[in-house]
Amino acid sequence: MLIADDIGNVHRMKMGRELDHKVLYWVAAWLSDGLLYDTGCSYTARELADHLQGRGVKVAVNSHHHEDHIGANKLLQQELGVKIYASALAAALISQKPKLLPYQELVWGYPDLSEVEIIGDSIEVNGRSYQVIETPGHCPGHIVLFDEQNHRMFMGDLFVTETPRAIRPNENVGKMIKDMRKLAALGRGPLTLFTALGDAFEDGRGALLRCADYLENIVAQSKKLLSQGLTPDQIRDQIFKRESGLASITDGDFSIKNLVKSAIEAE
Repeated sequence: MLIADDIGNVHRMKMGRELDHKVLYWVAAWLSDGLLYDTGCSYTARELADHLQGRGVKVAVNSHHHEDHIGANKLLQQELGVKIYASALAAALISQKPKLLPYQELVWGYPDLSEVEIIGDSIEVNGRSYQVIETPGHCPGHIVLFDEQNHRMFMGDLFVTETPRAIRPNENVGKMIKDMRKLAALGRGPLTLFTALGDAFEDGRGALLRCADYLENIVAQSKKLLSQGLTPDQIRDQIFKRESGLASITDGDFSIKNLVKSAIEAE
């Protein structure tokens, strides 16, 4: 399923595989003046390619290599001639077949392999320049795009909510905090964040700083409880009371325990 609308002059496309008339998990792509940020999962690739016909897409940027962000790469290259860019690390991984867990295969599927070009420190499309910012907190090779002229930031998976709970094992809480504080300090004036779940946060600087503060509090609490002899499971239950329901669905790949373990290791 694909649903689309506009937030100002940014075009939002929310997509997800539909089973039993229900979307399993929403992901988003954003179109800003000829630049497409992310391409969704393989199950919605055809819908996205059809939807983008005649919309003037010239360039796409993958925020990172995960399967729910690169799924339509190949189709957009073949049918629309779109040039696609990613960081050097992400580009290398995008060209290889990923190893997906059962829930990932069910929800997002295997993307067709694609070759993408390596992005530089900035990218210009239709006279508009976007700053490329390395943000490895979510995963190595993750990048955010900053449109300073229009006070916009395209976040990928680095920031999706002010109070994240369940995270993947390779997410790094310490780096996430540094990434968010770095992003909040860029530019001047208002800032709108566009996230991988399809949400827009108009108070972007405030949202980034509130998320960083929240995570720093989790780090402080986790380290204190660890010093008292509690295990990660006990720390999770002390702070959050229970595990996230996503943990059972994803066999522990998304879990609060991952957040606690990363918080304990944060520098």
